[in-house]
Amino acid sequence: MTVAQHIHTENFKNSNSGISENNPLNYLYNVFKQPIPSIKLKFVSPKEIEDDVTFVKTKDSHGYDGISTKIIKQSTPCISSPLTNICNLMITTGIFPT
Repeated sequence: MTVAQHIHTENFKNSNSGISENNPLNYLYNVFKQPIPSIKLKFVSPKEIEDDVTFVKTKDSHGYDGISTKIIKQSTPCISSPLTNICNLMITTGIFPT
């Protein structure tokens, strides 16, 4: 008897008795009966936004929006509060823009 035949035979015997520990479908069924833990996100502060922007590499190149990281870094004191508001709204509503 090959290994595959042995596994198939054992699974067939176990599935007839209603108990199959080796059956992946039974494993998934049992796992998803348990509650899925919720994710707790914390609100961000303007200071956290400013700290994160300092770690971004300064480049003159830009993305499709036409804004370079150099401009973002220079304007951080002016945009950190609006960015904080946007981030906190995303956390509160669960709606994340594309």
